Amino acid sequence: MLKMNKAPSLRKMHFIVGIFLVISIFVFVAIGFSVQYQDLQETYHMAEKTTSFLKAECQKYDNYIRGNSARTLKGLLECAESLDQFISKEDQTNDEFLDEFIRTENIGGVLILDQNFSLIAQADMMHKETYDSWYDVITNTTIKDMFQNPKKTYIDHLTVDHAPYDMAALVSKDGERLILCYLFAESPASDPYELTLKSILENNNFYKNPYLAITDGTRILSTNSSVIEKISPDQYKKLSSSIEWKENQFAKFEYQNTTYYGLRYIYNNYYVYSVYAAEDVFANRKSFIVFVLEIYMAVGIIILAFQKHSDKISINKMEKQLDIINAISTSYTSIFLLHMDRLELEAVNPSNYLNAVFEKHSNAYEFLTEVCEEKIAKKYHASVRNFLDLNTLADRLKGQVFLCNEFQDNQGIWYSVSLIPQKYDSNGNLQTLLIATRDISSAKETEELSFKDRLTGLYNRNYMEVRSKEGVRVGDFPVSLIMVDCNYLKRTNDTLGHEYGDLLLQRIANAIVDTIPKSCIVMRVGGDEFLILCMQCNNQQAKNIISDIKEKLVERSDEKLILSAAFGAATVEDGAFCFEEVYKKADQEMYRDKKANRIKRE
Repeated sequence: MLKMNKAPSLRKMHFIVGIFLVISIFVFVAIGFSVQYQDLQETYHMAEKTTSFLKAECQKYDNYIRGNSARTLKGLLECAESLDQFISKEDQTNDEFLDEFIRTENIGGVLILDQNFSLIAQADMMHKETYDSWYDVITNTTIKDMFQNPKKTYIDHLTVDHAPYDMAALVSKDGERLILCYLFAESPASDPYELTLKSILENNNFYKNPYLAITDGTRILSTNSSVIEKISPDQYKKLSSSIEWKENQFAKFEYQNTTYYGLRYIYNNYYVYSVYAAEDVFANRKSFIVFVLEIYMAVGIIILAFQKHSDKISINKMEKQLDIINAISTSYTSIFLLHMDRLELEAVNPSNYLNAVFEKHSNAYEFLTEVCEEKIAKKYHASVRNFLDLNTLADRLKGQVFLCNEFQDNQGIWYSVSLIPQKYDSNGNLQTLLIATRDISSAKETEELSFKDRLTGLYNRNYMEVRSKEGVRVGDFPVSLIMVDCNYLKRTNDTLGHEYGDLLLQRIANAIVDTIPKSCIVMRVGGDEFLILCMQCNNQQAKNIISDIKEKLVERSDEKLILSAAFGAATVEDGAFCFEEVYKKADQEMYRDKKANRIKRE
């Protein structure tokens, strides 16, 4: 009886197990296809993001190249004008002097031609004889008509001997010579931070390790793969034409016995490719199916699958945050994540020094206090403390993409610190933000050079325009502007030469610097004009400064160079300070003084 009773039970068990196995197989296969589809869709969306990123980078590169070309053309024209205005005829016809000039100005070369476009003098950075090549260009462009229109200038980007060049040309002020300056347009970059197509794909990590390439339709311009880099133009053409590229979906193809999924995007003259190996596309499939099978056999598939889905959503959010952090990590020397609810820091990419401080203090107050006291120069303590004030930080960041502040450390190195919001809660309260620090010493040096006059070493007109926009603070009043206009500069240039004219300006500049208080700022704002900005200086004090400068000019005059200038001052005691109005008033006073001095001499 026992056996007879067990048989139906066993058959029933076998039936149940069979049904369970069949259902399990169907569920298993369905999950497999689902995971495969999910991986494919996820990879496709990532490919879309990647190609969009590369398109934006290509657009940025094009804008960069156009900007560089414009700056190069402007610089070449300025070089030609400098040769005409400040270099004597003798030096203009001296090949050795021109060779030194192009190396000093860092341009490719210069040609000096007469009215028949015959060569007077030339210099080339590569010591090439370029006259014949440029003669063909000159006689086949509107440059040949420049002697009939001597006030016109000519700048262009053109091809000479199958090579790209930027050039600028003008007729000398005496109308006797044509001055042409040029620069090879594809010379190697000397700036390590210069943007190139190659750099677009360097130092960037992309999800699922895609093979990326940027081409012009005939050859590979940039790629992150050594395999793709070796593909010749013929191989590229054959491979590209053999693949059926589809719009808004992956193209599947075989190459060297491997299956790939690729997405192509065309932007202007660029072809942007994101290609994924099948094993990378479905990297999660095998492990996920095994995991689901184990959970299913443990009768927990529904709960754990839901948990897996929730975890995946969280991971995707974390990946997006990491993508943002990775995108900016290459630009910053140090990055910390600040959790506002508990005022704790999380090190993302810290420098060695900040990491040592962080190991001692994870609390934001303690960390920022020690860094400010030990690392930052004392004169920036107050501004940095106010900028990093945690009590007002959330309010100051409302509606802002980021906040930025600049300071120097104890070694004089310039840094920029940025506060970048990362996450808000449902009520709009800031929860996390990035504190990112970057070394900007090189940028500061470049900025400083752009604000300096080459001849006198004083601040130039660029600095005056920037300073005028910054305005005057309440504690600076009264504020006086003093205009200075040099006398006898034209006479000195005409009788003694431009070298003595330059020396006259340098001596007057030095006399002004040696006389004025240290709190004053002196700028050369024109050929023979200087501007002195005096903080906490009333009108009488400004007149005293003018009197002292006049005495210094007389003291430093000699038989050859007479140092003399006309002066004009304008003062604002308090209230609103409009730089343009005060500047105009000081300029008018200076012209009155100049006119009075002329009448006195007559």
